[in-house]
Amino acid sequence: MHKKVLTINAYAVAYLILMNAAPAVAHTYGKETTMTIPISLGSRLKSASAGDALSMEGCALTEDMPAIPCILTAGGPPLLFSDDPEYFRVPEGAAMRETAGPGVVRLYIYHVNGTTDTVRRIGAAVENLGRAPMKIRFLRYAFQGPSKNYHLVGKKGLAQFMASKPQRKARIVPMGGAVPLDEAMEAAPVRHDELVHGFYEVEIDQPARFTVVQTDPATPSPVAARRIAHSIPSNHTEGAGRGFFPFSDYQARVQQGFVLDTKNGPQQLLVADGKRDRWITGHDNSNPIPAQLAGNYGVMYRIRIPRASSDGRAMALITWNQNSDNSQWCGGLAAAMRIGPGVFPAGIVEIPGNRLNIGAPPTGSVIQIYPPLPPGCTETVELTFSPPGASCLPMLLQFVPIEK
Repeated sequence: MHKKVLTINAYAVAYLILMNAAPAVAHTYGKETTMTIPISLGSRLKSASAGDALSMEGCALTEDMPAIPCILTAGGPPLLFSDDPEYFRVPEGAAMRETAGPGVVRLYIYHVNGTTDTVRRIGAAVENLGRAPMKIRFLRYAFQGPSKNYHLVGKKGLAQFMASKPQRKARIVPMGGAVPLDEAMEAAPVRHDELVHGFYEVEIDQPARFTVVQTDPATPSPVAARRIAHSIPSNHTEGAGRGFFPFSDYQARVQQGFVLDTKNGPQQLLVADGKRDRWITGHDNSNPIPAQLAGNYGVMYRIRIPRASSDGRAMALITWNQNSDNSQWCGGLAAAMRIGPGVFPAGIVEIPGNRLNIGAPPTGSVIQIYPPLPPGCTETVELTFSPPGASCLPMLLQFVPIEK
């Protein structure tokens, strides 16, 4: 995934593990700003659709505004994450190889065929390690690719995952047997530089081993997984990481007594910066050093914030690409989010919805507009978000008052 990756030593990893043992608290930072959305831009926002990219010239886009004081509580099923090495540069090899279950498991698979002018198969094998036949079914499912349009794959994959429904019928894996995780991924030939993006929640009733492989198109993933003795060594410099992570959800709630009120001006959430919102840690079976998921890709943030409009103003939730100057990979931002009701109806929003990605400022994206509430009334802002694959992080979620 295309983002900044920090090289850390074992002592730093141990520190991160200790810090992750307690809920993470976001603190107010920066200096106060008078940023508001002018009435002229407010009119354009109101004629837009949820997620639309549009010019926000005159809005003085800035990262320097107070942070919403959020407390993150970890939960959800374990996460198996595979993005190291991001590019398979050998004809056949294994990346992530982890054991999980029985129960619910979330998996995120993000790999590119890095062999030159060679068609490959990238897939995942699921091996039944239990003492009885294993039932396996998808609770959530998203497969995008193979494609060289990485931003489209990341955005559509998140939207598909959020919209998916549980599979009714389970597959049966015999004791000691193995099957491909996803038949669609298994059947897709992957050409040079094409990305394979799979995002799943799987229910299993026996312990199982999950192995992500690249092999030739004629070899099933389970066959390749059995004959590959060792995973490709991790160098911690390419991709977001790999391994088993003990949780995959964050419940985000504000500190007691806090209300997101338009009278207090613009405020923001900064998601997955690795500092205020720390990256999750786990383990990689191929490496004794604890694993870190740089970017928290695959982690679902379920955000609930009470709001008010004591001064009678409406409020817009916007985002923009503050990473656009960092590298060729950071030139665009593409994401998806589930939003609660406002001026736009509740539902899943592609960000942006009217083009591939958000480029450089002053272009931004309007996600939701919250109309003024009666004096003394509050309601809850509801958002479900996950850091978008193929986009650079962190990502700003900014709540900005609209001038009357």
